[in-house]
Amino acid sequence: MSIPIGDWVKWVVLHRDHYQGNAKGEYFAASDYDTLKREQPFWFLSEDRPVYEVVLTDEDVPSLVKRRGDVIRELDGLRYDYNHIYDPARPKCDGRKTRRTAPEAYAQFDEDKAKAKEAKGKIKQRESELYEELGQLPFSSTLYHIRRGQ
Repeated sequence: MSIPIGDWVKWVVLHRDHYQGNAKGEYFAASDYDTLKREQPFWFLSEDRPVYEVVLTDEDVPSLVKRRGDVIRELDGLRYDYNHIYDPARPKCDGRKTRRTAPEAYAQFDEDKAKAKEAKGKIKQRESELYEELGQLPFSSTLYHIRRGQ
């Protein structure tokens, strides 16, 4: 595989045929191409996991991969927070009480429900912002960074 690397190319991304859940491929600095090709040819000649796409880019691939991982971790944290918000299913009183006979229990219930709804709304808003950002990030967070001398 020969890659015509120009002066504008800073990073090379190799996307591989992979199993679901495994790394999507590798990336390396374009300046390392000749050394890697000579010292670690298995990255370029693998028949088990062939390269199906090569991306030459001047974007900062390591920071994009890191940002994508950070966004995914933040989404996981939001999911945890969302699932651990106290959201009462019913007031803290037995089933015979009503809003008229136990107004203090229902007042607390209404207050707790409003707090939960507000907290969940904030989390949903942040989650949608993160999903939008995630859709705009070009590279997978599972790309493996190949370096010279590894």
